Amino acid sequence: MEIKRFMDEYKKHSPRQFFELIARDRVMELRFLKDYKGFKFSNWDLIATISEEYGIPKRFNSLYVKDYDEMMKILKYKLRGVSVSRLYNIFLSVNPKRKLIMKSKNGLLYKSYQGSLAGTSHIQNIFCDIEHKSREGSATEAMIQECIDGAMYLVKILELGTYAINISGNGAHLWIPLEEEIELPMPNHVELEDKIKYNNKDPEFYPYVKMYNRYIEKLDSILQKFNPKLKVDDGAKDLSRVGRPVGSWNVKVGKTPRIVGTAVFCNQIINNIKPKILAVKPILNKQAKKQLSIAVKTARHRYNYLNIRECPLYKLMVNGLLPSILSRNHYLESSFARIIRDNSIDINQIQDVINEMSAVQLKDLQVDPDYLDDEEIFNSETVNNFCVTSKIDLVYPILEGVPEVRDGHISLEHYENLNSYSGQTIILNATTIERPSSYFELKKTIRDLVDRLDRTTVFFTIKQAYLSDWEYYDKNKVILQILNKTRRRLNK
Repeated sequence: MEIKRFMDEYKKHSPRQFFELIARDRVMELRFLKDYKGFKFSNWDLIATISEEYGIPKRFNSLYVKDYDEMMKILKYKLRGVSVSRLYNIFLSVNPKRKLIMKSKNGLLYKSYQGSLAGTSHIQNIFCDIEHKSREGSATEAMIQECIDGAMYLVKILELGTYAINISGNGAHLWIPLEEEIELPMPNHVELEDKIKYNNKDPEFYPYVKMYNRYIEKLDSILQKFNPKLKVDDGAKDLSRVGRPVGSWNVKVGKTPRIVGTAVFCNQIINNIKPKILAVKPILNKQAKKQLSIAVKTARHRYNYLNIRECPLYKLMVNGLLPSILSRNHYLESSFARIIRDNSIDINQIQDVINEMSAVQLKDLQVDPDYLDDEEIFNSETVNNFCVTSKIDLVYPILEGVPEVRDGHISLEHYENLNSYSGQTIILNATTIERPSSYFELKKTIRDLVDRLDRTTVFFTIKQAYLSDWEYYDKNKVILQILNKTRRRLNK
């Protein structure tokens, strides 16, 4: 569905006023990502040509602009007679960039801009990517209006006098400039044999990363209380995040291209939110520093950067079987980030592995452990829940490390016999329950039933609840495995 009503609003607000509001004469990054066919960007000659022609610094798939005119030269640059912004999805950094010490292949040190956390010089904007939780396909005008209403609610709660609300194509981007930017300290770096590595968990630097992270979480919580159907995209917690610039195009395979523009713009009074942001800055005591440097140990999921492809979660992410919507569930990305963290794997050493998964998923996976919200270890049951929801084979054993219960144990032969009973027989033998809506609810239901009923009756009870989906559960024998590993409570 087209969004003509919002496109009419774009005419009231120029791309220049938006850019100058958020850039404020600092260097901003323009990052080229997937093309209109959905392929990951790889046209390095284009980046080199634009950089040389306009004298704009580059690094990999990014160009670094110092003003609005430079940005528009790039967005309007013609490739085979077509503007590059109609061929590629081009993103603008939320916060300005700085030069870092880098190391060339021949070992020489040089300075270059970088789009990483360490390469972010200031926090001068807060960015909220507001979208519908359960949207399928392109957003309708009504859905986008709800996103705008959610953004305006945050504007009201925060008492903002200066802000911009852009339409990204399928949601709303709320950009909030700070009245006074927060300068970020430079993380310490280590010179390795083939690269310069920056320590983003430096005690001087890391609190700002978590501060921004937690402030976005706070805004997400406020938004969801206003409208439970909306959320702030999890990726917005990254202070080195990029968002679509006004004047570019959202070009996705199989969907109508949509111009990115400003629907609401206000630049009246200075925002006074810097103290509120600094108020959530965490204090890192000695114990916290120690926890940051020690990886959580786990015996069953031990990998290194050489054998990480043996990980079942990696194999799941590259097999191409995940549904197009569910495959974007951030639980899988968080789970993989935990595996990286638990095994103390340097994310720079497995960039090729991440690229392989990203290519299959048609998105840039967010698997950096720095953005994990807690210290919980990897849980294979979270991945299994995803598999059950997606109706694909489980990739991890159910309740890993839990021995089978022999009392009332249902053997495979017994299972085949029970499974042959008709639906009518099941109804006569089953206790009526509501169908559990997830794998975790299924486990809880079985555990509660086992305390009251024999395992055969529990089997029929659950089979009746899932009769319409029994082919999947029979294929994976999910229910059988949970039954055989569920003990009665001692106090029963």
